Amino acid sequence: MRCAIDREAMVRTVTFGLGEVADDAMGRHQAWYDASLPRPVHDPDKARRLMSSGKLKGTKLSVRTSDYEYGPLEGATAFVEQGRAAGLRVAVDKVPASDFYADMKALLAAPMKTSFYHPLPLPLALSSYYGPRASYPFTGPSSGTLNGLMTAMHAAVGEGKRIRAVHDVQQYLRAHGGDAVFARVPTVAGAKPAVGGVKALGFFDYPCLRDAYLAA
Repeated sequence: MRCAIDREAMVRTVTFGLGEVADDAMGRHQAWYDASLPRPVHDPDKARRLMSSGKLKGTKLSVRTSDYEYGPLEGATAFVEQGRAAGLRVAVDKVPASDFYADMKALLAAPMKTSFYHPLPLPLALSSYYGPRASYPFTGPSSGTLNGLMTAMHAAVGEGKRIRAVHDVQQYLRAHGGDAVFARVPTVAGAKPAVGGVKALGFFDYPCLRDAYLAA
């Protein structure tokens, strides 16, 4: 699946060119992010070879998605089109916006689904989606190896050790994880000249207003 995705085309079409390729990992531009992660290569021929030699040969696939906000449905639709070049037979399973997260059992059981990862500090984001205590294990049950890496990340004391532990988790997910994070969309915000003290902290959806003030 990762070989079949043209991430540059996804950025141009789904994000209207405003995003950037995400290298199948969340958290870019945060201090904990592993910038050494290799960029995934769009290789539809390799995807076709892998599909023809594996157990999924000839299988009709579907991706569960919804239009509860902009991006998931558009990304799924683009993936279906790109998958054809790799010999993938994928259909869009569009669920009403009000139902997409209402039945978490059905969502987690779907072999393929879309998600919109809202920015969080990377150690918190990883804990939310991976490991034995994940609130939203979209890619399925965690392996013993990943459980150990997550435990080490939680136990890391000091920023240097924490960064190395986060990198270990990201390297494992890059090699063995089930996510194909194709784009990062930057937050867009605005303010009036009379408003001061607004800060961009780098990982939240909206600017920090803790120290904001209105000038006289």
